[in-house]
Amino acid sequence: MVSSTSSRAELEAEVGDASWRVLALWGAPGVGKSFLSFQAFPCESAERWLRVPLGAADSAEGATRALLRVLRPEAPEGAAERAGFASLLNAQAPVGLVLDDVDAVLPWLEVVLPGWLERVPDLRVVLTLRVRPDQLLGAANDARALEVVPLPGEAAQELFARLALRAGAPIPEAQRAFVGQLCHELGGLPLALELAAARLDVLSVPALLHRVRSQGVPMPENQRSLEAVLISSWQGLDASLQTLLMLLAWPPSGVSLEQLEVVLEALAGAGGAPQPGAALELVSALRRRAWLLRDAERLVLSPPLRRFVEARTPVDLAWRIELAWAEYYAGAESVVPAENLHRVLERAVTTPQLSTRFADAALGVISRGFAQSLELGTELGQALERVLAKVIERSHQSGASLPLICEAMALQAKALLARGDARGAAQLGLRALDFARRAARDDLELLALLTLSRALGESGQLRDARSSLERARDLVGPGTDAWRCLELADAYRALQDLDAARVQAERCLARIPEDSVGFGACRGAAELLLGDVCVELGDEAGVARHLAEADRWIRVAMNASDAARPLAQGLELRLEYLRAREALHARRLSSAEAGFVAAVHGFREIGAGRAEALARYHLGVTRRERGQAGAAFVELELALQGLPRGGREWAFCALHLAQLEREARAESRALSWFGQVREQASRVGLTELAELASALARGGSSPFAAERSLRELDLRLLERCASRRQMQSLRAEPDSWLVARDGSWFRPPGGEQVPLGRRKALGAILAALAEARANGLGCSRAQLIEAGWPGERILEAAATQRLRVALSTLRKLGLESLIRTLEDGYALGSDVPVARV
Repeated sequence: MVSSTSSRAELEAEVGDASWRVLALWGAPGVGKSFLSFQAFPCESAERWLRVPLGAADSAEGATRALLRVLRPEAPEGAAERAGFASLLNAQAPVGLVLDDVDAVLPWLEVVLPGWLERVPDLRVVLTLRVRPDQLLGAANDARALEVVPLPGEAAQELFARLALRAGAPIPEAQRAFVGQLCHELGGLPLALELAAARLDVLSVPALLHRVRSQGVPMPENQRSLEAVLISSWQGLDASLQTLLMLLAWPPSGVSLEQLEVVLEALAGAGGAPQPGAALELVSALRRRAWLLRDAERLVLSPPLRRFVEARTPVDLAWRIELAWAEYYAGAESVVPAENLHRVLERAVTTPQLSTRFADAALGVISRGFAQSLELGTELGQALERVLAKVIERSHQSGASLPLICEAMALQAKALLARGDARGAAQLGLRALDFARRAARDDLELLALLTLSRALGESGQLRDARSSLERARDLVGPGTDAWRCLELADAYRALQDLDAARVQAERCLARIPEDSVGFGACRGAAELLLGDVCVELGDEAGVARHLAEADRWIRVAMNASDAARPLAQGLELRLEYLRAREALHARRLSSAEAGFVAAVHGFREIGAGRAEALARYHLGVTRRERGQAGAAFVELELALQGLPRGGREWAFCALHLAQLEREARAESRALSWFGQVREQASRVGLTELAELASALARGGSSPFAAERSLRELDLRLLERCASRRQMQSLRAEPDSWLVARDGSWFRPPGGEQVPLGRRKALGAILAALAEARANGLGCSRAQLIEAGWPGERILEAAATQRLRVALSTLRKLGLESLIRTLEDGYALGSDVPVARV
């Protein structure tokens, strides 16, 4: 039987019965195996435990002499061989032996111990060692093994406090906040805690923490015991195990066995690097020697062991290991653990001479590891953002590839948007667009245009935002990534072009390969966006359908892998938030309030500050609807602190606060809020919002407020109005055919608009024909089939029949005079003016 323990109480609970005869306490250096055996099996107990230290014995002869000195101190040399240990043990029966630190003499013990147990019926033996003794456990009857593991957080802090008192240096109250960090850095190892506590007479806890974290600082003479123990264990490993530990010491959050095998492939040929096929066997050997923490899914070293191994890694091999891990994470499709991501960025910033290859890898890690979470609204921490800016600067200097610099700039622009700096994001978006065009990559130009469109929209430049978005739409092709298509749909949603957002989200669903990594998360995100659009349109059936689908796919993503779980958890929070918004629209105020409260707590836990502020805003609106003016005021004030000043959300939150102040008869404060909104809106070009604030300040109404009262205003009211005006300003001359760019409707000259929103295939075919017509071209049958039914596997005859039926339907709807048949396809007539809007 094999289990684990970290304290005397746990040990006594495990071995309280007398059914065992051999107990092996094994574990990593410094976990307190000997100390625990002293506590649980004291020499002065009634059971007569005899302790035999075997750490100095390096052979069978040395072990024999050490054992004889304990059993018969007065016996001359060689007495054990003449009398036999079994006779000596029987003479003192009943007796128990504690054989301490038996690693060096384990082969000898595997031979002699079964004989002792057979000849001495009452004998019980406790062993302490670093390696799990599988062969000995198999040979002895009634044998048990307990792995002694590092102390958990609270237990480690309690032990450190007791050790500090014993050393005559009680911890001051002001320093207690650092004790948990120090215990974590020391890995919860009792020996390390004891050595650290002994230094409290000359160092404070923060100073000790700094020294422990400092790399390459020699340990004082009186603190080298742990290092000596580790060196002894290290020297017992062969070169392949040492190299594997060097590889595992680099990622702080640990890795999976599959990830380790991939990186071993990249390191093939490095001095001492093991073969990937041997990884499982070598990892098992390290587990038996207790170098790895007890984690069923990841291979992790404790902080003290990680620092010890890193200090012994040759410089040339360390560089290869860093590069191998950086390039692995750059190409990984799953979410990169935050600690490992920071490790890559830290090296990219601190390395004196940043190579082009490492710069490329670092930029790839940032772009691929955090792009998905940013696209779903998770904010990028300001500390990480500062590092990102430094990496971009150094990468540019080192000659890193233009595409990666472009991706990183777009990512930084999104981070600025998350903080409300729309103008800064727009400037970065323009720089990213320049790099994309210099790199001659359509996919990068698409990314830059989408980023620029969001930034321009946030800063009030709606016409320019729509222009950038339409240019981005023209760059979407059959090979465009599904996440990028989803970002395009979300950009349309931000500009309140809801029909286009719906079309693009549905196309995204058709593009997601079912066997791809992140399939469930991407599908769930697309369904969430469709549900959001349905909330805006008041389509209750659509909301219920899409939110149910989103829930199903988020659960698929949650169970797919540990790496995808943070992304799925963020989606789950967005799902609950959207359900609360739908309840608010339907005036189910109790359900809405409960949902927004849960969303506030959830977003706070994952550090999504802006999302938390938005949830608080809606919570304040809900409580205001319920007549809870005081509670609403508190939530709206908190929301205002987390929203970027001058943005739409900030403005609407301020307008609600102004109305509450007016209801409380604080007219001067209400007018102050109205004035701030008017000033900020005018500064960024949001004239409609400035007009709304002015009208409300006068106590009247505005053309926009007439559509919906302020209490019922949604965050997207302004965008809806602006979008309608934009569409009206883009209308062509009266004698032109009008075709929506996404094919969702068309209008003949002087006629009524014909909607195609629910006929997705017809709209897609019309959009493809109109796009080709703008370039003076037609479309082949294959191109139209791909446009109408993207990604579907259809027999050629069936696909041709579908296309004929679709074109016949379009002609019957009024396009008969516009659609022309070519030799190998179709086109819109070139003799008729057609405007795409």
